[in-house]
Amino acid sequence: MPVPIAVLPPQEHTDTFDDLYRPFPRQNQFHTSTAKYRLFGGAAGPGKTKALLWEAIGKALKCAGCDTLLLRRTFPELESSLLAQFRRDVPRDLYRTYNESKHVVTWKNGSTTRFGYCRNENDVYQYQGAEFLFIGIDELTHFTLKQWQFLTSRNRCPVPGSTPCMAGATNPGNIGHAWVKALWIDKVPPPGCEGPEQYDSDDYDFIRAKIEDNPIYANDKNYLKSLGALPDKLRRAFLEGNWDVFAGQYFDIFEMARHTARVEAMGIQWWWPRWISIDGASIIPAPSIGTSAFPPALMPAGATPVPTARASLPIANFSRTIFPRAC
Repeated sequence: MPVPIAVLPPQEHTDTFDDLYRPFPRQNQFHTSTAKYRLFGGAAGPGKTKALLWEAIGKALKCAGCDTLLLRRTFPELESSLLAQFRRDVPRDLYRTYNESKHVVTWKNGSTTRFGYCRNENDVYQYQGAEFLFIGIDELTHFTLKQWQFLTSRNRCPVPGSTPCMAGATNPGNIGHAWVKALWIDKVPPPGCEGPEQYDSDDYDFIRAKIEDNPIYANDKNYLKSLGALPDKLRRAFLEGNWDVFAGQYFDIFEMARHTARVEAMGIQWWWPRWISIDGASIIPAPSIGTSAFPPALMPAGATPVPTARASLPIANFSRTIFPRAC
């Protein structure tokens, strides 16, 4: 018979972890990953939030004197997810105190878990100077790349032998879809990333999970029916975990298999009419010319994308060229 939690000495509370939380196989895969940055989920319903909560608790219980952080984008989201599960699932005798106004749990070994939110872009700076052994972000695609990059600077711990790490749990879509997909799915530095040469794909591990990985909802016909009745792009994102659904972006019907093809498989003929369209955006200095592009290394010193493209038109022999007004 398990020993009641209330009579356990503080240093033995980690022994009750398995009694309080028994992860599903896919959740366990998330917990055992040794990657510095983990992403869990994809579809709705596999137990992402619960896994993130207990990952923070486990880190705090195993490393005395450390701090951990759990985030949502807004307070209502935080209260209805991470905080709700903490109040429901974590027994009162497992921790020393919970500060209701600051949303900080102090565990019996001196570690803490802070629940926070970053409604505005610059709210992440409230953690400037802080150190967290573990940072977990629920619904990561609700956050911006700038917020993520700043929070990585807070992921450190002075406790000897500790291994700082971060994790996100999310569905596809929303404002952060593109950069999250780039880092974990495509394994490339995202557009707008400062210091892309510092990116190491080995630091990132995506643990894909779907609703069938959660025995509680896998056979819930009503919930499955609700997901199946969603608009197409939401259904594919939430039910199938499809990362090629660009919710909130211009090409919301884009499908990689349907709308792309390898050049060598297309059988392009020399006599076909050629078209070009140019976006004058300056963040990526590589103007497209037909099916190719000019990388920055091949552009003349000081040149900008549009003039370079204009100068190349006689060579490309296009049938028609349309420049936006800004060009």
